[in-house]
Amino acid sequence: LPIYPLNVELINQEGYQAIEQMMFEQELSIDMVDDSLINYQAFLNLYFELDDNNLIRTDGYFDQKTEDYLLQFQQENSLTESEKLDFETASHMFDLLKQYQNDMQYDYQLQEVIGMI
Repeated sequence: LPIYPLNVELINQEGYQAIEQMMFEQELSIDMVDDSLINYQAFLNLYFELDDNNLIRTDGYFDQKTEDYLLQFQQENSLTESEKLDFETASHMFDLLKQYQNDMQYDYQLQEVIGMI
């Protein structure tokens, strides 16, 4: 750990800010495994405000629950209902992620600092 001249308490980023760059490499569907799916699954967990009992797995395996929530996302956003992570869906998710990441209300670190003032 680095040494700081002041007593610094690091604040880990959470929520949308913690999701790394979403990369669309190929169309993904049920029973496929791909590391690029991990961030899309994390996004769906946040988008649908899923709690511990209902979370979508975030290990890159495209299971039935991932497909169900992906279809619901497609329906709610008037996208082609392919039940797959296709380019149209991935692009829309990417755009929404950038929108949320640029919205200060979703910046956990900033909100924590404001709360300290």
